[in-house]
Amino acid sequence: MVKIMTSHEYRFKLYLKGYKVARNLYAEVGKTILYGPNAAGKTAIMEAIAYILSPTANRIGDKELITINGIHEDFEIKIKLANGEIALEYKHPFFEVRSFLKTEYEHIPSEYEGKSIDDEGMTSYIKRLLGISGAGLKGKIAWIDSSILYISGLKSYDYLKYHQELQLPIISSALEIVERIEEDIYQILPISRIFTDGYDIYVKHEEYGKWISFQNLSYGERKAIAIIFAANLADAIFIEAFEAGLHADLIVDLINYLSKYDKIIIIESHLGLVVAQGVARKWMAYYLEDGRTLKEIKELNQLRDAELYKREIEAMAFSI
Repeated sequence: MVKIMTSHEYRFKLYLKGYKVARNLYAEVGKTILYGPNAAGKTAIMEAIAYILSPTANRIGDKELITINGIHEDFEIKIKLANGEIALEYKHPFFEVRSFLKTEYEHIPSEYEGKSIDDEGMTSYIKRLLGISGAGLKGKIAWIDSSILYISGLKSYDYLKYHQELQLPIISSALEIVERIEEDIYQILPISRIFTDGYDIYVKHEEYGKWISFQNLSYGERKAIAIIFAANLADAIFIEAFEAGLHADLIVDLINYLSKYDKIIIIESHLGLVVAQGVARKWMAYYLEDGRTLKEIKELNQLRDAELYKREIEAMAFSI
């Protein structure tokens, strides 16, 4: 297996061995959907990939990566580069479990062998291997879960951050692309303009015919705007529970919107509709059911074999 990511194709291959609940998995990562029930290991895979890609090593914004039960400092974690591979190795403080996330590349210098990702030079070297630029807003990683969006590498007053209230502060680093973001938002939502007075964000909502505060938008509208900001600001995007807060039309529109970007986008989902829309647009999709089996879904008819999808269809049929 060799490096296949280029400046024109954000994609790479990885092996995942014994990482948390997931074991001995192989996946190709680019525009990727991880599909499966709760506690199947989908978020664990996302965190492992984000850890390798993140320019801030063990965190994205304020979000710590590689955590179990909130314990981070007791883990023995390091990156190894040798024999054409990048490996993430960690040791659990209680269970003595050692795991690896491995991506293979050609021509890795021997001086990087066994070094931690925190060592000087390692982060930039890994980013170069993965084809991620550190210039401007490039090389940023966005992580979106149910309550907050982080973009790595931006200062605290610059990165997009919304808590339970999902408030959206000004993003000074992104002012030059706000006009483009406005155009993108208007393609998906009835919102045509964004304005800030330095304390709050206001949007011109065409459906209501007036300017309203960002925090007064619905959860789904705020999440959609956050995804659009992330698509414009980051080179790699991780979205947990993608469908949360989004109705069917908005899911379709956002998958279609994200499909035009040449970057790493990893979506975690429990909904067959998300997988179907992604596969139809040539996304890679994997079904993870028991933490040990990762099945690739290349065609829509393969989705019918997934136990979670069968239960989804049965539930819909029963309710009708």
